[in-house]
Amino acid sequence: MKRHAHMHCGGALDLTLMVLHVGFRGTLQQRDAMAKELYSKLLDWLISRVNSSAGQPVNPNNATNISILDVCGFQNAEVASFDHLCVNYWNEKVHEFFTDRTVTSHVETYKAEGLPWDRPNIGGPNPCVELFESKGGLLSMLEEEASLPRGSDAKLVSRFHSAFADSGPHKSYSRSRRKNDLFVIRHFVEDVSYSVDGFVEKAKDAVPPQIGPLLAASGNSLL
Repeated sequence: MKRHAHMHCGGALDLTLMVLHVGFRGTLQQRDAMAKELYSKLLDWLISRVNSSAGQPVNPNNATNISILDVCGFQNAEVASFDHLCVNYWNEKVHEFFTDRTVTSHVETYKAEGLPWDRPNIGGPNPCVELFESKGGLLSMLEEEASLPRGSDAKLVSRFHSAFADSGPHKSYSRSRRKNDLFVIRHFVEDVSYSVDGFVEKAKDAVPPQIGPLLAASGNSLL
């Protein structure tokens, strides 16, 4: 259903108001998606300003990147959540980076001194990071399930189990022995059991197309 009206969004521009019936739950999802998008854009803007004030040359292809070493504490709980998963994934990335840089430095030192390097298995790709980032990995499955109209946590963990525990088991993944809606990831620190409850809901961040023009018409210069 459509209804026409004059609408002012913090400025003098007139817009056509379109009323879409998405239901209460859909409205909450769209609100949260808009908030996430605004937060993401605000972070990009902040990083760009920090780089500019630090006297760094602006590279249009890399303007929203900043290099700050932020070592998060590894997180565990009796039953870890989606938020714990995100922090621990970042820790795996940092661990991979430091391991690779340290091994590379040692190899170069050995070569410079004419010494043989007999530890070829140290360093290299982190299997836990690969579990997250590979095509068909945890993150891509989560994104797919969150985009489905009837996506659910139960279906997501079933897909996880099927892909990483049942057919060709992944060395960094296993089922939980306690409950079927839990899964275990073998991190470099220790094994962590995660509850899939809330994963799909938190991953839903598709911004409705009508939100962009609405925010662009705002009189707030930052928006």
